[in-house]
Amino acid sequence: MTICVGALAAGGKSIVCVADKSVSYGDHVWGETDSTKIVELTSGSVAMVSGDEFVFDRFLRALNRNPKLGCSIPDTVRYCEDSYRSTRKELVSINYLDTNLLTEQHFTQATTGTKVNRHIERLAMEISKFKVDCSILLCGFDEHNQAYLIYVDEPGNAVDLARLGYHAIGSGYEYSIGRLVWSERTRNKGIEESLYHILDAKISAEINPYVGGDWDAVILVPGKVHRVPDKIVALLDEVWSYYDRSPYYVREPDDQDPPRNWKASVSKYVKGLSGPSPSPQQGDKVFN
Repeated sequence: MTICVGALAAGGKSIVCVADKSVSYGDHVWGETDSTKIVELTSGSVAMVSGDEFVFDRFLRALNRNPKLGCSIPDTVRYCEDSYRSTRKELVSINYLDTNLLTEQHFTQATTGTKVNRHIERLAMEISKFKVDCSILLCGFDEHNQAYLIYVDEPGNAVDLARLGYHAIGSGYEYSIGRLVWSERTRNKGIEESLYHILDAKISAEINPYVGGDWDAVILVPGKVHRVPDKIVALLDEVWSYYDRSPYYVREPDDQDPPRNWKASVSKYVKGLSGPSPSPQQGDKVFN
Protein backbone atom coordinates (compact mmCIF):
# COMPACT_ATOMS: atom_id res chain seq x y z
CA MET A 1 0.00 0.00 0.00
CA THR A 2 1.62 3.16 -1.21
CA ILE A 3 1.18 6.73 -2.32
CA CYS A 4 3.77 8.51 -4.44
CA VAL A 5 3.22 11.94 -5.98
CA GLY A 6 5.44 13.77 -8.46
CA ALA A 7 5.02 17.16 -10.12
CA LEU A 8 6.95 19.73 -12.06
CA ALA A 9 7.82 23.05 -10.42
CA ALA A 10 9.74 26.27 -11.05
CA GLY A 11 8.60 26.49 -14.65
CA GLY A 12 9.53 22.88 -15.34
CA LYS A 13 13.09 23.38 -14.14
CA SER A 14 12.52 21.22 -11.07
CA ILE A 15 10.57 18.09 -10.12
CA VAL A 16 9.23 17.51 -6.61
CA CYS A 17 8.56 13.93 -5.45
CA VAL A 18 6.81 12.93 -2.21
CA ALA A 19 6.03 9.40 -0.97
CA ASP A 20 4.81 7.72 2.19
CA LYS A 21 6.95 5.16 4.03
CA SER A 22 4.47 2.46 5.04
CA VAL A 23 4.74 -1.20 4.09
CA SER A 24 2.22 -4.03 4.14
CA TYR A 25 2.51 -7.81 4.13
CA GLY A 26 -0.68 -9.49 2.99
CA ASP A 27 -3.94 -8.19 4.41
CA HIS A 28 -3.06 -8.26 8.09
CA VAL A 29 0.41 -6.77 8.63
CA TRP A 30 0.98 -3.06 8.01
CA GLY A 31 3.12 -0.35 9.55
CA GLU A 32 5.44 2.63 9.20
CA THR A 33 9.12 2.00 8.40
CA ASP A 34 12.32 3.90 7.77
CA SER A 35 12.46 2.68 4.16
CA THR A 36 12.01 4.85 1.08
CA LYS A 37 9.94 4.42 -2.05
CA ILE A 38 11.96 7.05 -3.91
CA VAL A 39 14.96 5.33 -5.48
CA GLU A 40 17.83 7.07 -7.28
CA LEU A 41 19.18 5.05 -10.21
CA THR A 42 22.78 5.12 -11.43
CA SER A 43 21.73 7.03 -14.56
CA GLY A 44 20.56 9.95 -12.41
CA SER A 45 16.86 9.20 -12.87
CA VAL A 46 14.62 8.80 -9.83
CA ALA A 47 12.00 6.05 -9.66
CA MET A 48 9.03 6.11 -7.32
CA VAL A 49 7.65 2.62 -6.80
CA SER A 50 4.34 1.01 -5.89
CA GLY A 51 3.39 -2.65 -5.66
CA ASP A 52 5.01 -5.94 -4.72
CA GLU A 53 8.66 -5.48 -3.77
CA PHE A 54 9.59 -8.83 -5.33
CA VAL A 55 8.27 -7.45 -8.61
CA PHE A 56 9.46 -3.84 -8.67
CA ASP A 57 12.90 -4.86 -7.38
CA ARG A 58 13.33 -6.97 -10.52
CA PHE A 59 12.02 -4.17 -12.75
CA LEU A 60 14.31 -1.59 -11.14
CA ARG A 61 17.30 -3.83 -11.72
CA ALA A 62 16.44 -3.90 -15.41
CA LEU A 63 16.17 -0.11 -15.51
CA ASN A 64 19.42 0.27 -13.62
CA ARG A 65 21.32 -1.71 -16.26
CA ASN A 66 20.85 1.17 -18.72
CA PRO A 67 23.39 3.94 -17.96
CA LYS A 68 21.77 6.16 -20.62
CA LEU A 69 18.30 5.91 -19.12
CA GLY A 70 16.73 9.36 -19.35
CA CYS A 71 19.11 10.82 -21.96
CA SER A 72 16.46 10.51 -24.68
CA ILE A 73 12.83 10.57 -23.57
CA PRO A 74 11.47 8.48 -26.51
CA ASP A 75 14.24 5.90 -26.02
CA THR A 76 13.56 5.81 -22.28
CA VAL A 77 9.83 5.26 -22.82
CA ARG A 78 10.58 2.33 -25.14
CA TYR A 79 13.17 0.89 -22.75
CA CYS A 80 10.70 1.08 -19.85
CA GLU A 81 8.07 -0.77 -21.86
CA ASP A 82 10.55 -3.45 -22.98
CA SER A 83 11.89 -3.89 -19.43
CA TYR A 84 8.39 -4.16 -17.94
CA ARG A 85 7.38 -6.83 -20.42
CA SER A 86 10.64 -8.69 -19.92
CA THR A 87 10.02 -8.61 -16.18
CA ARG A 88 6.54 -10.05 -16.71
CA LYS A 89 7.98 -12.80 -18.90
CA GLU A 90 10.53 -13.72 -16.22
CA LEU A 91 7.86 -13.82 -13.53
CA VAL A 92 5.59 -16.03 -15.64
CA SER A 93 8.48 -18.41 -16.15
CA ILE A 94 9.31 -18.49 -12.42
CA ASN A 95 5.74 -18.80 -11.13
CA TYR A 96 4.13 -20.99 -13.77
CA LEU A 97 6.48 -22.67 -16.24
CA ASP A 98 9.43 -23.63 -14.04
CA THR A 99 7.17 -25.04 -11.33
CA ASN A 100 5.53 -27.26 -13.93
CA LEU A 101 8.86 -28.34 -15.45
CA LEU A 102 8.08 -26.54 -18.70
CA THR A 103 10.19 -24.32 -20.90
CA GLU A 104 8.64 -21.48 -22.87
CA GLN A 105 9.17 -23.48 -26.06
CA HIS A 106 7.45 -26.57 -24.66
CA PHE A 107 4.52 -24.50 -23.40
CA THR A 108 4.09 -22.73 -26.74
CA GLN A 109 4.13 -26.04 -28.61
CA ALA A 110 1.60 -27.53 -26.18
CA THR A 111 -0.84 -24.64 -26.53
CA THR A 112 -0.65 -24.42 -30.32
CA GLY A 113 -1.13 -28.10 -31.04
CA THR A 114 -4.30 -29.68 -32.35
CA LYS A 115 -5.04 -31.19 -28.95
CA VAL A 116 -4.49 -29.33 -25.67
CA ASN A 117 -4.69 -31.36 -22.47
CA ARG A 118 -6.55 -30.05 -19.44
CA HIS A 119 -3.41 -29.33 -17.45
CA ILE A 120 -1.97 -27.09 -20.17
CA GLU A 121 -5.37 -25.44 -20.71
CA ARG A 122 -5.67 -24.63 -16.99
CA LEU A 123 -2.12 -23.31 -16.90
CA ALA A 124 -2.75 -21.10 -19.91
CA MET A 125 -5.82 -19.65 -18.19
CA GLU A 126 -3.83 -18.86 -15.05
CA ILE A 127 -1.07 -17.16 -17.06
CA SER A 128 -3.61 -15.07 -18.99
CA LYS A 129 -4.96 -13.73 -15.68
CA PHE A 130 -1.53 -12.93 -14.25
CA LYS A 131 -1.01 -9.24 -13.49
CA VAL A 132 2.31 -7.59 -12.68
CA ASP A 133 1.81 -5.83 -9.35
CA CYS A 134 4.12 -2.92 -10.07
CA SER A 135 3.76 0.75 -10.99
CA ILE A 136 6.66 3.12 -11.55
CA LEU A 137 6.89 6.89 -11.85
CA LEU A 138 10.27 7.68 -13.41
CA CYS A 139 11.43 11.28 -13.05
CA GLY A 140 14.40 13.26 -14.29
CA PHE A 141 15.84 15.50 -17.00
CA ASP A 142 17.04 14.44 -20.43
CA GLU A 143 20.25 15.47 -22.22
CA HIS A 144 18.62 18.80 -23.13
CA ASN A 145 17.48 19.44 -19.52
CA GLN A 146 13.90 18.68 -20.54
CA ALA A 147 11.90 17.26 -17.63
CA TYR A 148 10.19 13.89 -17.92
CA LEU A 149 7.62 12.16 -15.73
CA ILE A 150 7.23 8.66 -17.16
CA TYR A 151 4.44 6.47 -15.82
CA VAL A 152 4.76 2.69 -16.34
CA ASP A 153 2.04 0.23 -15.37
CA GLU A 154 0.44 -3.12 -16.24
CA PRO A 155 0.50 -4.51 -18.92
CA GLY A 156 3.69 -2.64 -19.80
CA ASN A 157 2.56 0.69 -21.22
CA ALA A 158 4.69 3.76 -20.58
CA VAL A 159 3.76 7.40 -21.14
CA ASP A 160 5.56 10.67 -20.46
CA LEU A 161 3.24 12.90 -18.42
CA ALA A 162 5.50 15.96 -18.39
CA ARG A 163 3.01 17.82 -20.56
CA LEU A 164 0.37 17.26 -17.88
CA GLY A 165 2.95 18.07 -15.25
CA TYR A 166 1.97 15.74 -12.39
CA HIS A 167 0.88 12.23 -11.50
CA ALA A 168 0.43 9.88 -8.55
CA ILE A 169 0.63 6.12 -8.10
CA GLY A 170 -0.47 3.76 -5.35
CA SER A 171 -3.47 3.50 -3.04
CA GLY A 172 -5.82 6.44 -3.18
CA TYR A 173 -3.89 8.04 -6.03
CA GLU A 174 -7.12 9.58 -7.33
CA TYR A 175 -7.48 11.58 -4.10
CA SER A 176 -3.96 12.98 -4.54
CA ILE A 177 -4.60 13.92 -8.16
CA GLY A 178 -7.93 15.49 -7.25
CA ARG A 179 -6.27 17.55 -4.53
CA LEU A 180 -3.60 18.81 -6.94
CA VAL A 181 -6.28 19.88 -9.40
CA TRP A 182 -8.35 21.53 -6.67
CA SER A 183 -5.33 23.42 -5.26
CA GLU A 184 -4.72 25.06 -8.65
CA ARG A 185 -1.14 23.83 -8.64
CA THR A 186 0.82 24.76 -11.75
CA ARG A 187 4.34 23.99 -12.91
CA ASN A 188 5.13 27.70 -12.64
CA LYS A 189 4.82 27.67 -8.84
CA GLY A 190 8.07 27.89 -6.90
CA ILE A 191 9.68 24.84 -5.33
CA GLU A 192 8.63 25.85 -1.81
CA GLU A 193 4.95 26.18 -2.68
CA SER A 194 5.02 23.09 -4.87
CA LEU A 195 6.55 21.00 -2.09
CA TYR A 196 3.75 22.03 0.27
CA HIS A 197 0.99 21.34 -2.28
CA ILE A 198 2.43 17.94 -3.20
CA LEU A 199 2.66 17.03 0.50
CA ASP A 200 -0.96 18.15 0.83
CA ALA A 201 -1.89 15.87 -2.09
CA LYS A 202 -0.09 12.95 -0.45
CA ILE A 203 -1.94 13.56 2.83
CA SER A 204 -5.25 13.57 0.94
CA ALA A 205 -4.59 9.94 0.00
CA GLU A 206 -4.47 9.03 3.71
CA ILE A 207 -8.21 8.52 3.48
CA ASN A 208 -7.02 5.05 2.46
CA PRO A 209 -6.21 3.38 5.81
CA TYR A 210 -3.07 1.72 4.44
CA VAL A 211 -1.35 4.96 3.39
CA GLY A 212 1.17 5.98 6.02
CA GLY A 213 1.61 9.35 7.65
CA ASP A 214 5.42 9.38 7.60
CA TRP A 215 6.91 10.61 4.35
CA ASP A 216 10.05 11.61 2.55
CA ALA A 217 10.74 13.70 -0.52
CA VAL A 218 13.32 14.56 -3.14
CA ILE A 219 13.75 17.63 -5.30
CA LEU A 220 15.28 17.15 -8.73
CA VAL A 221 17.07 19.82 -10.71
CA PRO A 222 19.11 19.14 -13.85
CA GLY A 223 22.12 17.05 -12.86
CA LYS A 224 21.26 16.75 -9.16
CA VAL A 225 18.93 14.93 -6.80
CA HIS A 226 18.35 16.47 -3.36
CA ARG A 227 16.69 14.48 -0.59
CA VAL A 228 14.65 16.81 1.62
CA PRO A 229 16.19 16.74 5.13
CA ASP A 230 14.26 15.56 8.18
CA LYS A 231 14.08 19.04 9.72
CA ILE A 232 12.25 20.41 6.67
CA VAL A 233 9.93 17.37 6.65
CA ALA A 234 9.08 17.97 10.32
CA LEU A 235 8.59 21.71 9.73
CA LEU A 236 6.17 21.16 6.85
CA ASP A 237 4.22 18.66 8.96
CA GLU A 238 3.71 21.41 11.55
CA VAL A 239 2.76 23.93 8.88
CA TRP A 240 0.19 21.61 7.31
CA SER A 241 -1.34 20.74 10.70
CA TYR A 242 -1.68 24.43 11.53
CA TYR A 243 -3.18 25.70 8.25
CA ASP A 244 -5.44 22.76 7.45
CA ARG A 245 -7.50 22.98 10.64
CA SER A 246 -11.11 24.08 10.77
CA PRO A 247 -11.77 27.55 12.24
CA TYR A 248 -13.87 25.69 14.83
CA TYR A 249 -10.96 23.51 15.93
CA VAL A 250 -10.34 23.58 19.68
CA ARG A 251 -6.63 23.70 20.50
CA GLU A 252 -5.16 20.95 22.61
CA PRO A 253 -2.53 21.65 25.32
CA ASP A 254 0.18 19.80 23.35
CA ASP A 255 -0.50 21.52 20.01
CA GLN A 256 2.61 23.06 18.46
CA ASP A 257 2.42 25.87 15.94
CA PRO A 258 5.12 26.27 13.29
CA PRO A 259 7.69 29.01 13.92
CA ARG A 260 6.80 32.43 12.53
CA ASN A 261 9.78 32.33 10.16
CA TRP A 262 8.91 28.92 8.67
CA LYS A 263 8.67 30.34 5.15
CA ALA A 264 12.15 31.81 5.47
CA SER A 265 13.48 28.45 6.67
CA VAL A 266 12.03 26.60 3.69
CA SER A 267 13.22 29.30 1.27
CA LYS A 268 16.73 29.13 2.72
CA TYR A 269 16.79 25.38 2.14
CA VAL A 270 15.53 25.73 -1.45
CA LYS A 271 18.09 28.42 -2.28
CA GLY A 272 20.83 26.07 -1.12
CA LEU A 273 19.90 23.37 -3.61
CA SER A 274 22.57 24.61 -6.00
CA GLY A 275 25.17 23.15 -3.62
CA PRO A 276 26.28 19.51 -3.39
CA SER A 277 23.52 16.93 -3.37
CA PRO A 278 22.95 15.39 0.10
CA SER A 279 24.18 11.85 0.51
CA PRO A 280 21.53 9.09 0.78
CA GLN A 281 20.02 8.65 4.23
CA GLN A 282 19.97 5.38 6.14
CA GLY A 283 17.33 3.12 4.68
CA ASP A 284 17.86 4.20 1.07
CA LYS A 285 18.12 1.30 -1.35
CA VAL A 286 20.94 0.85 -3.81
CA PHE A 287 20.26 -1.50 -6.73
CA ASN A 288 23.26 -3.20 -8.30
